[in-house]
Amino acid sequence: MEPSTALRAVTVPPTDPRWVAFLERRSDATPFHHPAWTQMIAEAYRFPGGTMCVIDGSGQIQGGVPVMNVRLPLSPVRWVCLPFTDWCPLLIRDRANPTELAHVLDRYRRERAVGTMEIRGRLGGGVGHVVNRGFRHVLALDPDEEAVMARFHKSRVRGPIRRAEREGVVVRPITSADELFRSFWPLHLATRRRLGVPIQPRRFFETLFDRIIVPDLGFALTAYREDGKPLSSAVFLAWNHHIMYKFSASDREHSRLGAGAAVLWTAIRWGCRNGFRHFDFGRTERRHETLRAFKLGWGPTEHDLAYTLLAARAPAVGRGHLNKAVAGVLRRSPEWLTEVAGRLAYRYTA
Repeated sequence: MEPSTALRAVTVPPTDPRWVAFLERRSDATPFHHPAWTQMIAEAYRFPGGTMCVIDGSGQIQGGVPVMNVRLPLSPVRWVCLPFTDWCPLLIRDRANPTELAHVLDRYRRERAVGTMEIRGRLGGGVGHVVNRGFRHVLALDPDEEAVMARFHKSRVRGPIRRAEREGVVVRPITSADELFRSFWPLHLATRRRLGVPIQPRRFFETLFDRIIVPDLGFALTAYREDGKPLSSAVFLAWNHHIMYKFSASDREHSRLGAGAAVLWTAIRWGCRNGFRHFDFGRTERRHETLRAFKLGWGPTEHDLAYTLLAARAPAVGRGHLNKAVAGVLRRSPEWLTEVAGRLAYRYTA
C-alpha cells in the first residue's frame, strides 16, 4: 500500500502548539507523550529529537509520536520513540487510517536514510517488524477506593498493606530534590546493583524532579520506619488520567514490613481520589515471571506489549548472554563503581 501524497510527515519541537493541542484532545495520550517527558530525556541524555507528526494538506495533525535519535558510535542512524520509555504508541486522530499513517512514517524514515525506527507500540496494518517485549499491566481506578482494593490478592497484596499499617510504616511524598537523593537514591542504587542492571546517572533524576515533579506531572513517595529509616520508594508519572509506575527501590532486608505495598497503595489511592482512571505498572518482560505474578496480584488487566521496528530487515536476536555477563559484573561491583558506570555508559542502553 502506497501512502497518500496528501499526507506527509514533519518533525516539530515537543512544545509545538499544534502537538500540544492534539494531545489535549486525546484520552489515550499518556505522560510518556507529554512534551515534558521528551524534554527531560533530551536534557538528561543529550539526545536530539522532537515530535514526528503526520499532517494532511491543510496542516492538521492526523497522528504523531515523539522520537529521538539515539545513534550509537559507528552505528547507523536509529530513531526511538522513546528511549527509556516502556510504552509510547503512535497517537492517531479519530477516523484517520492507521495503516496509511504507518506507511507515511516509514516513507519519512527512508527519505532521511534512517537505518531503523522503533515505535514502542504496535502499528496498524501489519507495517514493520513486530517484536514482543512482554506485558503491560493496567489497573482500572475508581473513586470508590475500597472497590479497587477488593480486587487485590488477599495474601500477596492486602496482607502486606495491612502489615505495614500495623508496623507503623509511614508513607510521605518527596517534596525536594535533596529529599529525593536522601531517601529514594540510596535505595535505588542498592536495588539496581542487586538486580545487576545499570543505574541512571544522577543528572537524570535531577532533571526528572525539575521537569516532572515540580510542575505536578508526577510525584515520588517514600515509606519510612518509625525511626525514620527509608524502607521503600517509588517515582510515578501522572497526567491526563494516567498514572505510570516508573521507578521503584526498596530495602530488601526489611521487605517483610510491607513498605513496598504501602507505597503502591498510597499512589493508587491518590489516583482514585483525584479522578485518575488508569494505573500502569509498566513493562514486564516474559522471563520475569515473579514480577509478573506480583503485578497480577493487584488485579490489573494484562496486555501483550509489542514494539514495531521500521527497517529494511528484521531485528537480530537479543543479547541475552551479554546482558547476563554484565549483570554478574554489576552485582559484584561496589556501589560507587555502579554509579560511575551508569554516568558514563547508561545512555548507550537506550
